[in-house]
Amino acid sequence: MGAPGSLACSKLLYPETEESITKGVDDLDLPPRYSEKKNAMESISSGSTEAIHLVNCLVASMITFISLTALISVIIEYAGSLLGYPGWSLELLFGYALFPIAYLIGVTDGMDQALLVGRLLGIKIAVSDFLSFKQLGEILHLLTPRTAMIATYSLCSFSNLISAGAQMAIIGGIAPKTKPIISKLIMSALLGGNITCFISACIAGILIEDPILCQKTYGIQSENCFDINLHQKFMEEIIRQRNITLN
Repeated sequence: MGAPGSLACSKLLYPETEESITKGVDDLDLPPRYSEKKNAMESISSGSTEAIHLVNCLVASMITFISLTALISVIIEYAGSLLGYPGWSLELLFGYALFPIAYLIGVTDGMDQALLVGRLLGIKIAVSDFLSFKQLGEILHLLTPRTAMIATYSLCSFSNLISAGAQMAIIGGIAPKTKPIISKLIMSALLGGNITCFISACIAGILIEDPILCQKTYGIQSENCFDINLHQKFMEEIIRQRNITLN
């Protein structure tokens, strides 16, 4: 769902109303700096040199966006402490803002469940999807199986502020002249990526009414759950039978 969903959302957010200049690829010529390469070794050498510049831009951009995100979160936390509300953060504000979204995508098992998923979405957008999945694992015992499933689908993407900065650095490094266009569209791309995740979560919630979570936290022992120990024993038995046959 990720690829077609993101394509559909991008067309809705930024409709292509004009004829594409790259529609006919028969007469599409490469820029001079790419077409003038004589052989493979020269192309490899030039590509390696250009990659160093892109990596430097990517690292610098990620450091900048991570620092800005942390700065904004600290300012919000300090303002909250002055107002008598300690514990405020950028992720928490995103969580409250995304609380209705969590409810709309199918987290209807309780307001507390929707608030927890909203905070996870806030962490994912403001910081990183890796951190949001880590938090999901820590609070999994507080979620119902259906809520955990929907949260898993809704968090599965790189649509966050840090990734947006990384995309600007990479694409801007490859095509510097397009930086003004990218800066105008990057937030729309971020929105489209998150909408795609929400659509995937909605579809999962529609198709799977009663999911089974094979977690020790739930104490579930079901034949539908994948048991890695049984699988390992099965593979060992196959290898043993194969060795007997060969001998």
